[in-house]
Amino acid sequence: MQQASSTNTTILIKWGKPPLSSDCQNLDFPTLSYVVDVMQSQQPLLSFPNTTTLDTQYFVNRLMPYLDYTIVLYAYNQYTVAFRPIFYKPEFGGIVLSPPSGSNPYSISTTEGVPVAPQGLNASTIDANTVHLSWYPTSPEDLYGDYTRLIYYIQPLGLQSESSLYANYTIRGLNISTLYTILVITSNGVLNSTATMVNANTWPLPPSPVLLNKTNMSITVMVNVTFMRNITTSYQIKVSNEWYSESTSDLVKNFTINGLQVYSAYSIFTVLTYTSNDVQKSLPIDVWTDFGVPGAPHISIEGNLLMWENVKSNHNDSITQFRLLIELHGQTRNTTFLTEQSYFDLCKTINDAEVYSLTLFAQNVIGEG
Repeated sequence: MQQASSTNTTILIKWGKPPLSSDCQNLDFPTLSYVVDVMQSQQPLLSFPNTTTLDTQYFVNRLMPYLDYTIVLYAYNQYTVAFRPIFYKPEFGGIVLSPPSGSNPYSISTTEGVPVAPQGLNASTIDANTVHLSWYPTSPEDLYGDYTRLIYYIQPLGLQSESSLYANYTIRGLNISTLYTILVITSNGVLNSTATMVNANTWPLPPSPVLLNKTNMSITVMVNVTFMRNITTSYQIKVSNEWYSESTSDLVKNFTINGLQVYSAYSIFTVLTYTSNDVQKSLPIDVWTDFGVPGAPHISIEGNLLMWENVKSNHNDSITQFRLLIELHGQTRNTTFLTEQSYFDLCKTINDAEVYSLTLFAQNVIGEG
C-alpha cells in the first residue's frame, strides 16, 4: 500500500500493481482482482472484494469513529495466486497453487466522531434560585474521541453557557419561580453531540406575611405555606432582623407580635427551610404601628434651666405642647404650658430652699403622654 486517508467512518486506500514474476519456472498471470481485509484489534472485521480489475484504490466505509484499524491487501490472478510463484510439478499432476500472501499490515485510525448525547439527564430544584443537574457519565466508547478532552456544556436557554468536566452541575443565580429549559451537550474537543433537554422549575420564595390587625403596640400577621407544603420543612417569623417566633410546620399560622414601639415602622418577613435544607426569606411587609400619645420626655436640670430632648410625637403631626407640673409636698404649685421649646427657666417659679417635684408631659392631637 502506498497511502491511506481517513474520516470518522471511512478509509481511502491506494496501492500500486504488483510486479510480474521473472522466474522462468513460474507461470506468470496478470492480477485480476484485489481483496481488502480490515481488522480491528487484530480481529477480522470486514472483507471488501474489489470487482474492478484495473482499480488500485478502495473506499472502506461503515467504520466506527476514533478506532484503530489494520488493513491487509491481497492481489489475485486468475488462478487465485498472489505474490507467490506457481510451480509445475508433474508428480502432483501439474500446477500446484500456493495460497495468496497479503501485503504488510497497514495501521490507520478513523478520526473523531460525534459523541453520544448525555443520557439519563435529571434536574433537581434545590431552592428558589438553584437547580442541580446530573446525568450518566459518558463512556470512552460513546465519546468517539480523546477521553482526556471530554467536556460537557450546559446551556439554560436565554442564559450564558457553562461547562463541566463531570456528569453533574449546579446552576445558581436563577430567577425565582421560573421554568427553565436546559440543554446539556457532550464534547470530545472536536465535535459536539446533539443536545439533551430537560425542564426545571425554580421554587417560589416563601410567602410574605399577611397583615391581619395592628394596634399602637402590636401587629398580627398570618403565614400560609399550603401551596409549598411539598417543599417546606419549617418556617418562622422575623421582625426587623430580630427572631420573633419558634420554627413551625403548620401550613397556616397567625402570629401576634407584642411590645412594639408606638407609631414605628417594622419589617416583617417569613424565613423558610426547604426540604433541601436551604433557607430563604420572603419579601418583607413594612407595617407601622398605630398612632399613640407621645412618649415621656427625658428631662434634666442645668442651673436654673429645665432641659429635655426632642420627644417622639407618635403621630404624623408634631408635638402640640408641653405641660410642666410643679409640685411641692404633694401639692400642685404651678402648671405651665410650653410650645416649641426644649428648656424652661425655673428661677421665677421655684424657691431654692424648697424641694419640688417636676413632671413634664408632651401632648399631640391624640392626647397627653
